[in-house]
Amino acid sequence: MSDHSHSEAKSPVVDKTVYRKGFNTFIALAVLTAIEYFVGIYLPSAVLLILLAVAKAALVMNVFMGITKLWREGDHH
Repeated sequence: MSDHSHSEAKSPVVDKTVYRKGFNTFIALAVLTAIEYFVGIYLPSAVLLILLAVAKAALVMNVFMGITKLWREGDHH
């Protein structure tokens, strides 16, 4: 058995900026989706819908996939 008690166990450090970034991204995606909805109903324009979809995809790729790190010097994965 281990001599360590539960009180001695260290909890992982939580970086709250990650949660804030995720929440802000969620809000941005929700706003863009609402805009898409209204554009689709009141101003049926395929070009605007495609631009909004590209903006949402770029946001997801940047925030959750870290795609911009591919072009930074010094960040080699």
